[in-house]
Amino acid sequence: MKFFKKLYQQEDGQGLAEVALILALVVVVAIVALQLLGTNITSVLTSVANAI
Repeated sequence: MKFFKKLYQQEDGQGLAEVALILALVVVVAIVALQLLGTNITSVLTSVANAI
């Protein structure tokens, strides 16, 4: 929480913009990873359910 307060109070706009861009990149990577793994997880769970 203190980290976000520091970012909010920081007057250096360039640093805040860089943090925002990195955060956006992490979000995009997480969404892509979940979409790719989502289909695999579904197929594994279906296989387990059919085996039971």
